Amino acid sequence: MCLLRRCYFHSLQGPECESVTVGRACGKTLIFLGCERISAVFTFSVKSKEGSLKVKFQSVSRPGGLLDTWQELYDNRNIGDIDPEDMRFVSAEESPNNDPLLMVSGAVSGTFSIYEVKCD
Repeated sequence: MCLLRRCYFHSLQGPECESVTVGRACGKTLIFLGCERISAVFTFSVKSKEGSLKVKFQSVSRPGGLLDTWQELYDNRNIGDIDPEDMRFVSAEESPNNDPLLMVSGAVSGTFSIYEVKCD
């Protein structure tokens, strides 16, 4: 009974948002939200135009391979970002390639990924 109750409450926790970072790029404020349980990074862009506020939602997820063994996925560097534990935004001015970047560490996958932020 106790185990079932624990599982029941655990399932009510939702996507478990674990990390957040904010940066400015492409003329707007970008908010990146890392969710542990679903291994996804949500991106919100906020742009102010003539006193109004526009929020746009996008998502970044790199699930990796699904058909290989863990060792094969690891050897081929195709694990994906499982459990985004920490994230850092790097502005274009601080970036080595002059493009804004998002760095993501995956706690379960043991990965460190760098995403280039593209302006649309």
